[in-house]
Amino acid sequence: MRPVQSLLKRREAAKEPYLPAPHAPLLTPRSSSRQEQSPFFRLPLDLRYLILRDAFGGRTIHVDFRFRPPLYTSDTGGGLKAYHGGYPPLVTVDTRLDRPTKPHGAGAWRWYSCVCHRNVPPGMRGSAFEFSASWDKCLSGAGFHCHSWPGTLPNKCMLGMMGFLLTCKQGYEDAMYVIYSTNALYLEALPLIDGLLRQSALPGSPRVSGLDTRHLTSLVMIWDFVLFGSFYPSTVLDRRHFAERLDLIPRALPKLTRLQVLMGSDIYVEDSSPANNMEEVEKVLLRPFLEARTKMEHVAEFIVTIPAGVFLAMMSIPGTHVLGQDVPGKKRKGIGALHIRYPFTEKKHTQTSTELDLWYGMEGDRHWNNPLTMMSRFSTVGIFGASAA
Repeated sequence: MRPVQSLLKRREAAKEPYLPAPHAPLLTPRSSSRQEQSPFFRLPLDLRYLILRDAFGGRTIHVDFRFRPPLYTSDTGGGLKAYHGGYPPLVTVDTRLDRPTKPHGAGAWRWYSCVCHRNVPPGMRGSAFEFSASWDKCLSGAGFHCHSWPGTLPNKCMLGMMGFLLTCKQGYEDAMYVIYSTNALYLEALPLIDGLLRQSALPGSPRVSGLDTRHLTSLVMIWDFVLFGSFYPSTVLDRRHFAERLDLIPRALPKLTRLQVLMGSDIYVEDSSPANNMEEVEKVLLRPFLEARTKMEHVAEFIVTIPAGVFLAMMSIPGTHVLGQDVPGKKRKGIGALHIRYPFTEKKHTQTSTELDLWYGMEGDRHWNNPLTMMSRFSTVGIFGASAA
């Protein structure tokens, strides 16, 4: 009985926790506070906004919530050197190095956040080139340009605003509004993504967080599940959840101006080539995305990043125009900026509310989504000789 009881306890612990009651609505121009006589809070609202935006805004912030053990430390990691953000939740200890790791606690639902350092700070040398979101490995400890940002590890990788949030209600409301409206949130954990979408779009839904997505203007999400896998029992359920997320986004994110969804490398695990299954890819993946996009006219930039294998199959469709590596008005992103327009067209124009931008994703450890494998299979496309937009 003990193994069964232990299993039941672990399952019960892994259930996602919910907040007991909704939080108060965010930001009003003024609210009663004991700090109202503070010189800072007596400043005009627009001036306080500019100060807080300079201190805490204009960044990409990773927010993570998943069932996991505690973070590694230099003690539990067997001398593992601190990475970007210290020891982020997806850092793993390489056992091949014979590090004497120690147990570091039982699994529980835990939060983590850090500032994204995959690119150099704006205005610094090298900022003309930008790694696209599909390259991001901050939660694995690989902030590619962490060394370029001022400060010392790991503090410089954190937003560093907890002290201000705890000053008073007015400080909390002002700062949280700046976080939501001036930063891009990068979410990877599906339980957090689903919870936020439901609590914001469906009245009465359980709340996983006090985060209020109604004020978000820029969002990056990773959706990692199987949509094309005849032998995977989860495919039917994954397709249903995919459709649900697309339906919730317009209601949960009314102020969004930029949205990027990165489809994970497990999206396509069929035995047949994506090029031979493009009709189903359009039906299950592209048309639902396009329908959701038409409901979000307020979103100026809607990007869907597709794993390499599926993307290169789309590139091979006759008549499809490949937009090149240099995007007018934007930074150079190298091969990560290759993209095509859906519905597939040869036209070159600014994206409209009835079109999708499909970007090349470098991720891929499955057979059809491995970049090197697919480049060889679709070498006739001329991926490195694509014309610039």
